[in-house]
Amino acid sequence: MAQLSELLDQQGTGSGPSRRSRSWAVMGCLVLTAVVAIAAAVWHSSEGDYVDHLYRVHRVALGELAEDYRSGKLPAEPDLPADLRTLCPSGFAYANDTVLFVQVWENWRSESGIGLGYFTQPPTGRPRVTTADGDYGYPVREVGDGWWWVA
Repeated sequence: MAQLSELLDQQGTGSGPSRRSRSWAVMGCLVLTAVVAIAAAVWHSSEGDYVDHLYRVHRVALGELAEDYRSGKLPAEPDLPADLRTLCPSGFAYANDTVLFVQVWENWRSESGIGLGYFTQPPTGRPRVTTADGDYGYPVREVGDGWWWVA
């Protein structure tokens, strides 16, 4: 019995890591794992969330632009209204027989872009949409009311 008591005393005062420091290390690993898992989930859905957010914020102005397009009032290279300038800083937009395209982003050389395209009928196949000078994209997914994300 005395040996057991001595052994327990030695374990409590030994030079190895204490029970408290081990629990902090385990807790730190669990927190790090949770942070990585959350970051991966957010990153995975961030493009969809970003596109949906852009559409929701500019839905009214995009609806008015689409109405002008359907009624034939929109020129081939429309001047965008002021409330769409935050969506389309470059001002690049065009309308043809099949699509009304509003550029959301372009690279610094203006040779690659992505944006929102309005189709009066859901696109069939993979219709090619000019997204910047010398670049083409395709409708990826519908965001609402005939507007599609084009990348």
